[in-house]
Amino acid sequence: MPAISVIIPVYNTEKYLPQCLDSVLMQSFTDFEILAVDDGSTDASGRICDEYALRDSRIRVFHRKNQGVSCARNQALAEAVGKYVIFLDSDDYWTGKDNLGKLYRVATESDADLVRGGQYISVDESGKQMADSSVHDKRERYVGKILSPSVFLSHIVRGEFFLFLFLVKREKLQGLKFNSRQVFLEDMDFVCRLMCTPLRCVYVDDRFYAYRKHDASVSRKSDIRHLDDSFSMCRRFDVLKGMTFDRRLKKIFSRYRVMMYYWTLQTLATDPFYEDRHHIIDKYNLAGLRKDVNSWFWEDCLSGFSLVFFMSPAAGTVYLRKRTGVTLPIRKAMSKLRKIFSAG
Repeated sequence: MPAISVIIPVYNTEKYLPQCLDSVLMQSFTDFEILAVDDGSTDASGRICDEYALRDSRIRVFHRKNQGVSCARNQALAEAVGKYVIFLDSDDYWTGKDNLGKLYRVATESDADLVRGGQYISVDESGKQMADSSVHDKRERYVGKILSPSVFLSHIVRGEFFLFLFLVKREKLQGLKFNSRQVFLEDMDFVCRLMCTPLRCVYVDDRFYAYRKHDASVSRKSDIRHLDDSFSMCRRFDVLKGMTFDRRLKKIFSRYRVMMYYWTLQTLATDPFYEDRHHIIDKYNLAGLRKDVNSWFWEDCLSGFSLVFFMSPAAGTVYLRKRTGVTLPIRKAMSKLRKIFSAG
């Protein structure tokens, strides 16, 4: 039984896949298995996985027809046998040799259900560093402490729902699956549902992940389905609010259900979608969603104010295209979500 199951969904990343797999195999901590799920790749990715599996018995490869990253992850979760699980995207890589060992030591020494690394870098197609995330000043005082899900979500995650930073006890994922119908913000949905369970969470500030940004990346595509998933998160947060008995989590989910509407409407007001806004508004019944958001706005007694909450979605997109129409408290809240959409 390996200590850790490393789950890697693979789809048409032949250019980056060797570096991804090598970054795991070079780890000084060796008690792991790799579950590489080839999600119907049409390039050499599947063959590369098989070649690596022949060289290292810790690698298990699964070939399937293309059904999306969520289905690939779900299959790997069903096959995983490690005490802990960590996710890695096949076009990304780990930056050091002791990444896995450090996370595992922290998890076992503190008996944590979840350990989150704090820092990562963004790189371009060639691997050249583009940006470096740094520890937020307000996060530093939480390093190494046992945190509740509500504290962890509000003070550590802070809008960065990057699942690749999480090492999680597999037993805490029993019965929890990714939404196979969701193509965008699936990490956000999964992490927030995970937060509804009792967890001992720990934050470490080590940098260990390189997130690659390239034209083929799903998160960089302008897709109407992204808007659908993003608007759908409004109602998902409303459901999550009813799922938890934690008063602080209820408050977080209450604000997120409103914030998601505002920011996604802002996205609808941008060039990739603006010309088709009427079709999108009708297709996803945003008029009905806006009425619910308006009632949530008053129910939550939000301190910020925007006319968008009192306008039709069509008028709201025009308004947001011309001006922000938002006061400082909501503006700060929205800025936390920008990172979500810039990274997918």
